[in-house]
Amino acid sequence: MSDNDHMVHFLSRGTQYALRALIHLAGASTSEACPVRRIAAAELVPQPFLAKLMGRLARAGLVHASKRPPNEVKVIDVILAVEGMDYFEGCFLGLPACDSASPCPMHDEWKDLTRRLSGLLEGVTLAELARSLGKNGPAPPGT
Repeated sequence: MSDNDHMVHFLSRGTQYALRALIHLAGASTSEACPVRRIAAAELVPQPFLAKLMGRLARAGLVHASKRPPNEVKVIDVILAVEGMDYFEGCFLGLPACDSASPCPMHDEWKDLTRRLSGLLEGVTLAELARSLGKNGPAPPGT
C-alpha cells in the first residue's frame, strides 16, 4: 500500500481530473486544438467524465474555444467551478446547525483553516503547476 492510500483526499476526483486537464492545456501550444479525447488519454481520465467536467469549466469561463491563459487561472477557480461556490462553507463535523451563533467544537479552527487554504489556492495558477510538473507551454506575456 502506498503512502497516498492513507491520505485524506481534500479534492474530489472530479476536481483532480479538472486540474490535470487544465494543466495539460496549460502546457499545450496556444494555436493547437486539444480535443477532450486527447486530454483524457494523456491524463488517464475517463473521457465521458472529463467531457462533463469541461462543460462545467466552460460555464465557469475557465475554458472555451480559445482557452484562458494559464497564468490567469487560479487553482481556487477550478475547485469552485467543479465543487460549487459553497465548497469552503459548512461544518467540519457535518452538523446542519453549525454557525457563529451555535458553533461546533471545530468551528473556529475550521473557518480559519479554510480561509487560509482558500488564500493559498488563490495564489497558485495553472501556469505555475504546469511548470512544476514539467509541462511548459508558451511563456506568459511579459515574462
